[in-house]
Amino acid sequence: MERINRVKYEVGETKEKPKHIDNKNIYSFEDQPILKNNINKRKEPWKDFVKTGKLPVVTKEESERLKADRRVRDYMLKDYKTAETKPLKIDISGINTDLNALENSMYAPSPQRPVPKEEKLEGIETILGIKKK
Repeated sequence: MERINRVKYEVGETKEKPKHIDNKNIYSFEDQPILKNNINKRKEPWKDFVKTGKLPVVTKEESERLKADRRVRDYMLKDYKTAETKPLKIDISGINTDLNALENSMYAPSPQRPVPKEEKLEGIETILGIKKK
């Protein structure tokens, strides 16, 4: 809430100054000093490789950070155990297991349309031998 009030005051939405803005112990994220291992300062190995054509060399500081990350991960996962999984039991007593019924439904001949009956010729069509359309 304090951050929202501060931003509103800085942008000019509110005229009254927030109470906490003069407190020296409270400072915004933007005002914090940049840390050594700031993500913005980390190397981007692929971009470096594309620019120089050489594989990047890992510095001592980076290797120490990786080792520390690995130690933290190992410590966190030290006591982690997955629960044993049991096979899933499915009740198939109500399912028809007759394969003949399945095959008969799959390989049954497709239904045929009935053939229309021939129409009788009438009148002049009989003489000329022309069928109705």
